[in-house]
Amino acid sequence: MKTILLTLFIGWSLCSLYAQSYHPLPISNASWSDVRIKQGECDGPNYCKDAYFFAGDTLIQSMSYHRLYRSNGTNIFYAGALREENKKVYYRNYNCSNTIVLYDFGLQVGDTFNLPTFLCDYSAGWSTAVTKIDSVMLENMTYRKRFHFDWGYQWIEGVGSPAGLLYPYYLGWACMCNVYSVCVRHNGEILYLDETFLPCFNFMVSEDELFVTTPHLNVFPNPAFSSSEVHIESSDENLKRIDIYNTQGYLIQSISEIESNRLTLPTKNLDSGLYLLRIYFENQVIHKKIILNH
Repeated sequence: MKTILLTLFIGWSLCSLYAQSYHPLPISNASWSDVRIKQGECDGPNYCKDAYFFAGDTLIQSMSYHRLYRSNGTNIFYAGALREENKKVYYRNYNCSNTIVLYDFGLQVGDTFNLPTFLCDYSAGWSTAVTKIDSVMLENMTYRKRFHFDWGYQWIEGVGSPAGLLYPYYLGWACMCNVYSVCVRHNGEILYLDETFLPCFNFMVSEDELFVTTPHLNVFPNPAFSSSEVHIESSDENLKRIDIYNTQGYLIQSISEIESNRLTLPTKNLDSGLYLLRIYFENQVIHKKIILNH
């Protein structure tokens, strides 16, 4: 009897120890593999598979974010930018003009969390409350804090959600489908695993591989010392949109509906200085810097 009690006490102590040490979301060498189920579009047995991973950083309104990419095994898409601060995970979707709180791992039992709509805003006024916080053992035999919400959602500290990295409060609005996390990897090992629908898969590519596959761009003249325009052309595919940001991360200008692989950008209304170009193609987004000195 004493041996059983001692074993239970040690197990409870270890569980408490792991749960008390905060684990942020992994940024490097990490990927989240999700399955999407949507009738008529993502049917079984293969469904639709997506993997999310980080590669490089970007500056948004003077704040440093990690660039998030999505791969479906064939193409790679820019999904947005993410940063974590004081146990809160902030996310700027590639198609949104503002940042939302994706997770708040500092919540306590009874606290409420506002649910963004379409990963962009809080206009719907939905919220959910934390009903219980416990610990769960991951695939690597370590424990992490787990949050339970009154709408049936769960969060796992340092992992995300069983409904996928970007769907912690999934309401079905964002894609009109069901999303499930199949596995989460970090440094070559599996942290989270749920193979109910599909075996664990891995579409993650390295940062070097990612930038090798980007279209070839020619931006000239750069630096532009006396020219009143800068030319941007791609030898591979047509440009879709170009956003221009200053060094503080503010959007200065956006040019869309480009139907060719070449654009002439007037610069006479831009002050001298360094600018970041965010250039959108059909399946991906790449970044270029230009220097203007009128």
